[in-house]
Amino acid sequence: MKFIWIALSTLLLLGCAQEDPNTDLVKRFWQAMDANDVGILKQLLSDPKQAEFIASGNVGLAVESYEVLESTSEGVNVKFVRHCYPDTIAPTIITEKSGTPKIDLMATFQAQMKKMAGVKTTKKYCYEFQDQPMQGEINGKPWKANHVHRQVYDFGTKKEESLSIFSENCPQENCFVVSTPSILISNLDLSGDGGNFGNNHNITIFTPPSDNLMISQGSYRVSSLSEGKTKLELSFKDDSGNSINGYILYE
Repeated sequence: MKFIWIALSTLLLLGCAQEDPNTDLVKRFWQAMDANDVGILKQLLSDPKQAEFIASGNVGLAVESYEVLESTSEGVNVKFVRHCYPDTIAPTIITEKSGTPKIDLMATFQAQMKKMAGVKTTKKYCYEFQDQPMQGEINGKPWKANHVHRQVYDFGTKKEESLSIFSENCPQENCFVVSTPSILISNLDLSGDGGNFGNNHNITIFTPPSDNLMISQGSYRVSSLSEGKTKLELSFKDDSGNSINGYILYE
């Protein structure tokens, strides 16, 4: 009789310790996101076709770590830890499809963007600058800045400035024909002293003939030199074999 009571108590404890199914679903979702596991994502998403969009590299975890927390009325809260940002808690949204809980990917991303939109970095420049001519790797191959092409667009009420940074000399003024990757800058505020990349302030790596990769994590610094030149420093590193650090000078 004593054995029966012990066994019953153990079963009751196991039942109490059983993980909430929604929490388990969200844990498996973020593990699959981290591993880019298309097969698992197709099983967990309310729209399985979205798994292919994730696999294409258009979506990734721009966080250092995450922790799945408690269930809420709309899903499960998740704490995200990002470099140079305060921790942010955002819900992963769960919906039902044919009576089975699934992850609503678009609603989850919208909830994340809403939570993270107003969060400011903890430092002016989150990534350190090296005092060297701009260089590093693009697409896993050595790259070094060699030529800068600057354009200024006058819209009447304001002017916008863009830069194209090339690793090769350009035989023509606008460098239309190049065979190596270049860095295109049109979404940075070059009128101030710089800051950090983000959704609205980013750069693009262009690899001929038609590949564009947006870099939204990094830092840039702008300085005016006494001889009338401007010094632009970039510092970034992503997971695709791209890392650049150093400065260029332009007039």
